[in-house]
Amino acid sequence: MAGKISQFLCADHARLDDVLRRATADVTRIDHTAYAEFREGLLRHIGMEEKILEKWPSQIVQPPVEGNRFG
Repeated sequence: MAGKISQFLCADHARLDDVLRRATADVTRIDHTAYAEFREGLLRHIGMEEKILEKWPSQIVQPPVEGNRFG
């Protein structure tokens, strides 16, 4: 599952990079339509990452076992 999530997020990073390049292709002006698409996509992407990272530590970090030297 983690591999699929990682692949999805990496593909979304690439998509956002492309949209931002399109928004800033002309150095004399910003393409506001492309920028709006970038902004919407970025906010959505950040929201997804926050939801994933919010749950991530509890899924991979196990409480120490009583009696071991790390617990």
